[in-house]
Amino acid sequence: MNALVVGYVLWSLIENTISQMGSTVMNNAKSGILEQQYLMPISSRRLFLNKSIANIVVAFVQAILILIAVMAISDHWISFPVIMIVPFILALLTTVGLGYLIVSLVLRFKRIGSTLVIFQYIYLGILLVNFENCSNLTKCLSCLLPICPMVSWMRLAVNNRPYNLAFYLSESIFNTVLWLIIGLLVFNLADKYVKKNGTLSFY
Repeated sequence: MNALVVGYVLWSLIENTISQMGSTVMNNAKSGILEQQYLMPISSRRLFLNKSIANIVVAFVQAILILIAVMAISDHWISFPVIMIVPFILALLTTVGLGYLIVSLVLRFKRIGSTLVIFQYIYLGILLVNFENCSNLTKCLSCLLPICPMVSWMRLAVNNRPYNLAFYLSESIFNTVLWLIIGLLVFNLADKYVKKNGTLSFY
C-alpha cells in the first residue's frame, strides 16, 4: 500500500506538471500569445523555466492534497522518513528537464495532445513496477527512465526496508542530470528550428 501511494502521488505530480506545460504552450501557440512571449526581453529558456517552476509549485500542492486524501480515504497513514526529502527534490528537478522536453515537442510538432495523454498512463504503469525487487541489471537499466530511481528509493525508505543508500543517491543524481541535459539539448534544437523557420504559431 505504501508503494502504491508513493507511486501514484509522484505520477500525479509528473502528470500535472507535464500535461499543464504541454497544453499551455499549445493554447498559447493557437492564440498567438507564444509569439508575443518570444518578444519579451528574456531568453526563451528562461521563459519556459519560469513556466515550469510555476507548474511544479501548483502540482506540488496538488500532490500533497492527493496524498492526504488517499491516506484519509484508505485510512492508511504513512510515516515519511526525513531522507525522502532528497529523492523528492531530485524528482522535482527531473520534471524541469521533462518540461523542457515536452515544450520542445509542442514547439516542433504542435499537435501532441493525445500522445501526451497516452504517455501519461503508460508511465503510470512503469512507476508502479517495483524495480527495486528486480536483478541488479534491471535496476541499473531502470535508472535511465525518468524519476524511476527516486520512486524506488522512496518506496524502500517508506517501508523501512534496507537498501544501498550510495547506489540510490548516485543513480538518482545521475537520472536528474541526464534528463535535465536531454531536456535542455532537445529544447535548444527545437527553439532554433522554430525561430529559423518562423513556425512559432500553431498553423
